[in-house]
Amino acid sequence: MKDRLIIGSRGSRLAIAQSEIVKTLLLSHFPSLQIEIQKIQTSGDKLHTEKIYKFGGKGVFVKEIEEALLSNSIDLAVHSMKDVPTDIPPALEIASILKREDASDAFLSVTYERLEDMPKGSRIGSSSLRRHVQILERNPNVDVCDLRGNVDTRLKKLKAGEMDAMVMATCGLKRLNLEQEIRQSLNFVPAVGQGAIGIEIRKDDKKVKDKILRLNDEKTYNEVFLERIFLKKMNGGCLLPLGAKVFCSSQDFSFETFIGSLDTQVILKHKGKGKISEGEKTISDVCEKILNEGGREILRSIERGFKNI
Repeated sequence: MKDRLIIGSRGSRLAIAQSEIVKTLLLSHFPSLQIEIQKIQTSGDKLHTEKIYKFGGKGVFVKEIEEALLSNSIDLAVHSMKDVPTDIPPALEIASILKREDASDAFLSVTYERLEDMPKGSRIGSSSLRRHVQILERNPNVDVCDLRGNVDTRLKKLKAGEMDAMVMATCGLKRLNLEQEIRQSLNFVPAVGQGAIGIEIRKDDKKVKDKILRLNDEKTYNEVFLERIFLKKMNGGCLLPLGAKVFCSSQDFSFETFIGSLDTQVILKHKGKGKISEGEKTISDVCEKILNEGGREILRSIERGFKNI
């Protein structure tokens, strides 16, 4: 049995914290295991001042880590599942997904207690078109500005007065013990996979897989699997203004989905339920309904906008 593992991770404080969570869980099952965390800079990290959709979008936070996995430089990769494209290299697989952290979005501000309290012309930062649309749906008076950088960089910008508020994933703040920064928990429909940590490995590496499977949370795995079917059927990624959240019980699941135009003139929300065993068909049927109700045109208009940048 392999007694040494190398984890590939992005280099941000949050990414390392997530890799440390995986390391701790592995050591709880295999105390004699030697584990090293190797920092890997991704395309998304290198171009941290640019809007993500200017340089490709899908996979910008995982591509280089997957390349290291394929070249045997690392043994496993730790990802935020919301960053992982639905199409991954054929030789790789998401072998385990840890129990999900809070999947909600959080409102942070030095001045305001709630998003609804922000007056006309206030500036609120977000790196996500999904959040952008839901922010304006909740408060059409604010100006949403693009916000890039890691958690600490974003907090510094907020406290320096570069913006009046911002919206971030709750899970990242909790994993960095920064819950005290949260002013309001927002009931937005989250990004697919938000709050979930996934472990990617080589399909043929049975020794690593046997260890990693000990960390899998079946409920979270099923939920994220179904959410990613929605993402794939919608031909989407983490850049598009769409989201989904699935809630699984033993045999059944319920879900909510969201897609909206950037001007908030068209917002489509759906809720439903079904059997996990029939999940792919249930989700596929809902996607077809969403696309026919206006979702297809929303996606086309955004794609046209990206091409004109």
